[in-house]
Amino acid sequence: GRPRRRARTTGARERAEARGYVLQPFWLYRDDMTNERFSEILWARGIRGIFLSPFPKLGMEINLQWERFSVVAHGLSLAHPVFHRTSNDHYQSMMLAMMECRRRGYKRPGFALDAPTSERLEFRWEAAYRVSGERLGFRMEIPPLMLAERWQPDRLCQWIKREKPDVVITLILEDQVKELVKRGICIPDKVGLVSLSVAQPDSPLSGVYQNPSTMGAVAADQLINMVERNETGIPENPITLTLGGSWNPGRTVRKTVDDPGGGLPPLC
Repeated sequence: GRPRRRARTTGARERAEARGYVLQPFWLYRDDMTNERFSEILWARGIRGIFLSPFPKLGMEINLQWERFSVVAHGLSLAHPVFHRTSNDHYQSMMLAMMECRRRGYKRPGFALDAPTSERLEFRWEAAYRVSGERLGFRMEIPPLMLAERWQPDRLCQWIKREKPDVVITLILEDQVKELVKRGICIPDKVGLVSLSVAQPDSPLSGVYQNPSTMGAVAADQLINMVERNETGIPENPITLTLGGSWNPGRTVRKTVDDPGGGLPPLC
């Protein structure tokens, strides 16, 4: 979502400025820009390091003159070529979400995600969901809902009403919760809701805060180090640096005794 992108960019920009560099945004796909022309523009402006944001589509390929530049990518976008990259530890994030659900007494979780995102993340969320579900003693009776698109509220609500999970783990934004409530989903009284990527550490959404600002700072450090070592081109052995998420209590799941903010009204 946009708040996460802004936080990631802010973290990268602040770290770059602290080390004497400037982070400038460029958009490749505009005005029929070619890869070759874009490479020449960057080189002419004295730009030697490139921080690649997540690609909008799976399997995208960009053919810049990579031998001229140091490159760090953010996210697992399954694009080509593959560079050193930074990412949330998606496996850890799902394990954390499942442990928090177990601590709150949930027994019958449901997992919903759009198929393109699941593929882009190399099925890490789905794998951790299945493993932690078995290890933590959940009743894993509900097949995961794989959506064709990122947000399909009608289909998600139909699935919730049909399968009756006591908590749903998914990728959702604060405004989208209201759409579920309008469709008769009472949160958290009837069903808990966990987001795998909440926008802010104090969000009303319960779930995992991925700390995008720190990820941006880590990416900037990695890129600057490469520039100063004159490491350019496509790496033979790309390295992925991952950062674990932290739990945001919110108010879309059951409260526990030690949760802050107890007593907030349900979202229905």
